[in-house]
Amino acid sequence: MIKKLFTILLSSCLLICSIYSFSQSNELPIIINSSVNKHKVTIADQITYTVTLTYDPKKIKTPPFSPGTNLSSFEIKDYKIYKQKKKKGKIIQKYEYIITTFTIGEFKITPLEVNYTTHSGEEKKITAPEISIIVEGIKPSQTDRGDIRDIKSPVYIKWGFLFYLILAIILLIIGGGTGLYFYRKKKTELFSAPQDTTTAEEIAFRELEKISQMDLIKQGKIKLYYILISEVIRKYIEKRFEISVLDRTTYELYRQMRMLNINNKQCRQIRDFLEECDLVKFAKFEPGEKTINADFIMAKEIIETNTKNSP
Repeated sequence: MIKKLFTILLSSCLLICSIYSFSQSNELPIIINSSVNKHKVTIADQITYTVTLTYDPKKIKTPPFSPGTNLSSFEIKDYKIYKQKKKKGKIIQKYEYIITTFTIGEFKITPLEVNYTTHSGEEKKITAPEISIIVEGIKPSQTDRGDIRDIKSPVYIKWGFLFYLILAIILLIIGGGTGLYFYRKKKTELFSAPQDTTTAEEIAFRELEKISQMDLIKQGKIKLYYILISEVIRKYIEKRFEISVLDRTTYELYRQMRMLNINNKQCRQIRDFLEECDLVKFAKFEPGEKTINADFIMAKEIIETNTKNSP
């Protein structure tokens, strides 16, 4: 009887160990979770969108990138990247975004895709769950009055023969002047085509100075400002490292630079800068004055650092 009981206990222990071993071997090296603080809001209300990455650094060679460059119909008003935490040998990274929209209806936050590389060199990606948000309009109160008047009918202006004659003369002058300009320009280029010896860093610094003098921030053209400075850095990288940047995402460009054995610290600095620009260009994020100044300084540091470390 004792021998039979011992055999049953031993079999149970072996079964539990095999189940645990199987679950450990099939455990995903990275888990992504996303959530919002409310699924039903009024137009222009702010929503807190949280993304949490939990991954095993022993199984992942390249740390995952910060997600959230495109959130569909939602604008990013602010974001925060929390300090990494370690729990049971795994790293927990939390991202928090304050988002809003000015359109009524039911929307879905685009499932975020996070790229990562395993220690075996295999490139993979994981997708976050899709989240639905219902946006309602502001209901009118009892004090609201229907005081909006109808639109007036359009007023048509009658143009005489003299107007069309003057317009034709102006167009002829503009056309003739434009043709003369391009003719002289082409003729000049045929006889004088000096070789351009300007270095990549000289071009980049010159372009950054031009952007600085355009006063785009004071005019409220923040998105255009970030488009221009990111293009300066991309063109600098293209000429400095002879890498094609046309139609390449930030992640693809970072991966290409790592394949060329460029300094890891320099690669991360360029990646972080371009990701910051992507948030403004594609996710409608509006940075503050302090962040804008810091990004401009970072652009200069990228050029100076890579120039000093040139072979």
